Amino acid sequence: MRCTADFYEHHWSRPQKLDPDRFELFLDDLSALLPRTGCGLSYGTEDGPCIGSEVVAFNGELEDEEQAGDDFIIERDVSGLAPELYNADGSYPDYCDTRGFAYDRCVRLALVALAVRFPEARVDRSADLRGWAEAWRSYEQVVIGRRLKVRERHDLRTFLALGGRTRGMGRQMNLDHLTYAWSRPVTLGRERFRAFAGTAERLARLSGLEVADSSGEGEPSFTGDVVSFNPPGKELLDGTRVVIERDASWPGSDAEGDHAKGIDSSYCITHRGAYDTLVRAILLALKLTFPEAEITNDAPGEMWLDAWDLYRRAGASPALTEIQRERYLSHVELGGDPCADPASSR
Repeated sequence: MRCTADFYEHHWSRPQKLDPDRFELFLDDLSALLPRTGCGLSYGTEDGPCIGSEVVAFNGELEDEEQAGDDFIIERDVSGLAPELYNADGSYPDYCDTRGFAYDRCVRLALVALAVRFPEARVDRSADLRGWAEAWRSYEQVVIGRRLKVRERHDLRTFLALGGRTRGMGRQMNLDHLTYAWSRPVTLGRERFRAFAGTAERLARLSGLEVADSSGEGEPSFTGDVVSFNPPGKELLDGTRVVIERDASWPGSDAEGDHAKGIDSSYCITHRGAYDTLVRAILLALKLTFPEAEITNDAPGEMWLDAWDLYRRAGASPALTEIQRERYLSHVELGGDPCADPASSR
């Protein structure tokens, strides 16, 4: 599975009426953030974004249709609409597909500001975790006016990315799904890939799970050319499959995107449970076999410990000690790489 335009579909839900005072702070945030992006914005037939007391609205550059996607619109009051337009809890769902154009950065910044000013809103960020990391870093520098300390940065990152309860953020954790994104060179070494595929097959077997091919039917693939698997069944939730090809440079494969830089990117959305642990363990194997790979995710440290336990069983390594586990959790909590070996965590 590859990075596609789905990465730029942004979904969120918010109360029907937003508090006027906090909406004013939201507007102030955008007035400070948007000009610093250097993005050409427009709305309707007018140049520049619409930032008013009751609405925020913008799109890409007016004179360049190639830089425009959906209008991004947040109205302060969306009450009084047809009942079927609201969620069961009364919140109002909305979305914007930027198609990856330059103003996507502005949409992310606006949604970061919305999440901070209205914690009751729910922003479902896409799999492009790096883009969201850039957005919250801009927010902390421009709006908060300083670089946050490591602990504070972890709190803000968790708050924005997970909707989690953290020190000083106070929002209830809701990990109904988890997103894993990875990037690697377009072509991976043949011998190392065979070793990775063998490890992935052992992990799947040790997990005790029934897994199918990427369509949810047939047998999973753990070969010298591809590692591909998915939970079995025809009614699969979107994004759950994992496909890692040794050579991803097949014709028509993102030749003008990341592939032009020699990088292939992909992602997987899990819905917790044992399958989630297997995905993490196989991504560990990918990272440890190919250190040049990069993995971003929104799973807390204790979930990665389960993956490490499975990975170490596959390699017949000794179980982690309690001290090693505690050190590892502290390491991840402070923003450390979850793929760093817990046995060597300090």
